[in-house]
Amino acid sequence: MKLFKFPIVIFSILFVFSCAKDDKISTSTDNNSTLTKPSIVLIIADDMGLDATPGYNIGNIKPNMPNLQNMINSGIRFNNLWSNPVCTPTRGTILTGKYGFRTNVLKVGDAMSTTETSLQKHLDNTNSDYNHAVIGKWHLSTDSSHPTNLGVGYYAGLLNGGVQSYTNWNLTENGVASNSNEYTTTKFTDLAIEWVGQSLGFYG
Repeated sequence: MKLFKFPIVIFSILFVFSCAKDDKISTSTDNNSTLTKPSIVLIIADDMGLDATPGYNIGNIKPNMPNLQNMINSGIRFNNLWSNPVCTPTRGTILTGKYGFRTNVLKVGDAMSTTETSLQKHLDNTNSDYNHAVIGKWHLSTDSSHPTNLGVGYYAGLLNGGVQSYTNWNLTENGVASNSNEYTTTKFTDLAIEWVGQSLGFYG
């Protein structure tokens, strides 16, 4: 299988993951100091190159992304990353930690078996005290219950690879499909903000 090598820092708002179930969860150490479990957010964007990514001296015109730029400045930058040439096996690899030839997810249209152990299942099985969510494009099955069956605590987004209309599309939320007339990217962003806020106890 041929893999593409390219550096990536940020992706778009399609895969949001984590936030502790209890924002006061901590780990005590021998010297009586307290370590708070970190929140982890993985943001994925399809077809986004370094020429459109802040933080790299490639390309002449950069989009204004102050929040993502702050994440780059305060986070970790991975400059040596390998990806599959299409999104479905890449998403499957992120979800399971396995190469596509081990999960039979090798191309667009392949469905991930629900017998696989997803990252979310692993977190739950190890009593990690983390909430987890996927918000955005799923593209690993068209079954509305598939994200839940793979252990995702909260899922909202597109089951397919894209929409015919950004203002008239099918939203799947925890196995329930409905029509949405909200601009797709705005809807995903709002859902992600709302979920993180609820997980950290800010509201809801």
